[in-house]
Amino acid sequence: KHPDYVSSCEKEPQWWGNYKIFGEKDRDVASVLYYIKCFDKAAQTFIRGDHGSLITGDGSTTAVWRQPPYTNHEGNRLPCETPLLINELQPKAKYIFLLREPIDQLYSAYWNFCLKRKDPNEFDKMVLFDFQSWKKCLEINSATYCLYKAYAKNDDNVCGIDGLMHNLYYMFVSIWMQVIPRDQILFLKSEDLKEDPADVLRRVYKFLELSPVSHEKLLQIVSRRHINEQSFLHNADNGDKFKMLPSTRDLLTKFYKPFNQKLAQL
Repeated sequence: KHPDYVSSCEKEPQWWGNYKIFGEKDRDVASVLYYIKCFDKAAQTFIRGDHGSLITGDGSTTAVWRQPPYTNHEGNRLPCETPLLINELQPKAKYIFLLREPIDQLYSAYWNFCLKRKDPNEFDKMVLFDFQSWKKCLEINSATYCLYKAYAKNDDNVCGIDGLMHNLYYMFVSIWMQVIPRDQILFLKSEDLKEDPADVLRRVYKFLELSPVSHEKLLQIVSRRHINEQSFLHNADNGDKFKMLPSTRDLLTKFYKPFNQKLAQL
């Protein structure tokens, strides 16, 4: 990591998207003080002031898309409160959205987190279930309602993961952009990070206004061991055992296309 970055208690505290919302049974965890405590180490380093300009951060992905159950959309009120709250607490914070091609991300999440029997046919069932649920919801509700309703309860999903709507990036990001100034947001593609990590890191450091690092240090950072590469999905020796069904990919391509086109215009 960059020498000017001070880690919090963990890379992804998941407080905004998990504990704040679903911590009713543990008031200590649901309290904002629990979240603030996660940055004690960083705060102590800042107070010492022995290393110039330092920053810290929160890499929690659930903060972007997981919200309390959506009920209505009154007046100018946003359908989610997280960007409003974070912007109120940290108006100068910067936001990095690292986005992966939605179909690949969904399939990866399926193999990572699905608790039931996993194979391409079962994945197809999950996609069809979510797709039909989405269509049925849209018959009488807005897309925003259907999007957040999906996270109020997802137990009916064939697999139990967050499913199809999780990757409607445009809908989530556009809500955040109603609150967060555009110059405080950086969009990145995970495919670019995989292809040229050094270039992506340079862009990140510039965006965060961090001090430049030497070429040697940059190479040291990008050469660190990667985790969760799911090489079995791309291993030719496995044949078609893990390959997504063509009909599933075709359905997902058509489903995500209009949302991806809108995202590209942001």
